[in-house]
Amino acid sequence: MDHALIKASHHLSELDIRVPVSGHLVRVCWFRVMLKEGDWFIKRHAHTTYEFHFIARGECEVACDGGTFRVGAGSFFLTGPDVHHSQRPAGAGTGELVEYSLNCEIEAAPQGTPESGNAEMTWLLSVLHHAPCAPHADEHGALALFQSALAEADRRLPGFALTVRNLVPMIIVAAARSLAGSCPDAPVLE
Repeated sequence: MDHALIKASHHLSELDIRVPVSGHLVRVCWFRVMLKEGDWFIKRHAHTTYEFHFIARGECEVACDGGTFRVGAGSFFLTGPDVHHSQRPAGAGTGELVEYSLNCEIEAAPQGTPESGNAEMTWLLSVLHHAPCAPHADEHGALALFQSALAEADRRLPGFALTVRNLVPMIIVAAARSLAGSCPDAPVLE
């Protein structure tokens, strides 16, 4: 068991993270590491939020309404609001799974709020809304950004909470960039 990783995960979980982004509010529900070994199972459930599942080590099998798939190290999947999903080990249930999990809600800005029509935020929300629950390669470094947040939480130097708060939108944007190719209905930004 990686005690430093568990400790850093607890420090991340303790932070109250609410980040204003382009006239919206990103509220982090949880920001943590999930460590699983042996035979385990996470029963079918859904959230009203967006949950990013970044696989840092190992592999698992995910079942959702769209089918079943395997996802391994260096990739991730997104479960959007009301997407039912369950997880289990891939194969015989041996080996370790290290999953970085970021669960957040993004509250839309009221009409008339400055930046409420921001094209980049419209693109981001469209990608998150249309992304299929499927494995995606981490092509834009979301895992590395999450690891930076864990390192900040582990060291807890002055300013670590501010740094972690600033990393949250960067993680979400990096994930959305990786998801965008699977979302033909998302607006194209130029």
